[in-house]
Amino acid sequence: MLLIEILIIVYVFTLFTGIDFFKMWREGLLKQESLQRKAVELQMETLKNQVNPHFLFNSLNTLTTLVHKDADRAVQFILQLSDIYRYVLEHKNKPTVPWTTEKKFVENYLKLQQMRFTNNIFITIDACLKDNFQVVPLSVQMLVENAIKHNIITTDDPLDIAIFLEGNFLVVRNKLQVRSSVEYSENVGLDNIKQQYEILAKKKVEVSREGGFFTVKLPLIDEQSV
Repeated sequence: MLLIEILIIVYVFTLFTGIDFFKMWREGLLKQESLQRKAVELQMETLKNQVNPHFLFNSLNTLTTLVHKDADRAVQFILQLSDIYRYVLEHKNKPTVPWTTEKKFVENYLKLQQMRFTNNIFITIDACLKDNFQVVPLSVQMLVENAIKHNIITTDDPLDIAIFLEGNFLVVRNKLQVRSSVEYSENVGLDNIKQQYEILAKKKVEVSREGGFFTVKLPLIDEQSV
């Protein structure tokens, strides 16, 4: 009987100790997940703070060039730039936006660039692109901006940019005709994009320079996963 009582005591003690341990383990796990989530949110905010000034800085450089060439076009540029920057302000706190929203933004951005390069930029956006996925705000625009910034754009050498789907990736591809007078420095913006997509899509951005093209593949972000 004594042995049975001892076994019962040991069993009850083990049971309650196990329950307490499980509760502590669960609370620790939840706390760890909360800290990880806050760390991701902080990292995302840091990355966004790098993107927005980058966009404005390059836009102001373009505006400076236009002011000296054509005042009327500069005024039109300012009005369109204000509309575009409204998009930046409205979506800066969002981790992702629908592709249709980013697409309109990219198209408006290209209208500004057409004012500068006089129809020497050609972009094709696949009409068959499905629209039920998300992208990181400004990510596609920044890839287009890098292509314009670092490549020769003339009547004899127009710049071709294509945006299309390939498997589970949104592909942005431009013809490589790199300007020798400009230091090639798209890495900051591109590294930024890579980090954001790796956090949100849990997949890596693929980058290649083959066959005379610079290609960036952005993994699709499902609406339900955000």
